[in-house]
Amino acid sequence: MEAMVNSDNVVRGGLTPKYKDTKTLVEMLKYQFQEIKPTSGIRDTADDEAAQFTRYPTGYQDFMVSHLNIEQAEEAEFSHKFNSMAIAFVLSGTCKAEIEGFTPLNMTEKKAYMILPEQTFKITNTSANV
Repeated sequence: MEAMVNSDNVVRGGLTPKYKDTKTLVEMLKYQFQEIKPTSGIRDTADDEAAQFTRYPTGYQDFMVSHLNIEQAEEAEFSHKFNSMAIAFVLSGTCKAEIEGFTPLNMTEKKAYMILPEQTFKITNTSANV
């Protein structure tokens, strides 16, 4: 996975026919190495035992991977609030997302969804494997 900060400034190093400024790109990169230890994630408790939420911290404040698995169970759901923008990918199954002030959304398999910061959202399983 790759995460990038939103910016209007672009310095190209290749991959397109547009002007390339590889020298400037290399000079402006910051190489910061951190020891990354293998992890099996940090399991957060959920109100509903049918939901499993696991966080995988990267050591960088702006980027973390999380995994939510909601078992097939009647009314199985999970609520959460991210402090920053989040992108959700539905790997398999379907679910319903409810965010205060917005129309409920049916989330389907193999699609991505943006979750706004500081918005509590509730995910309800509507299929076998979410």
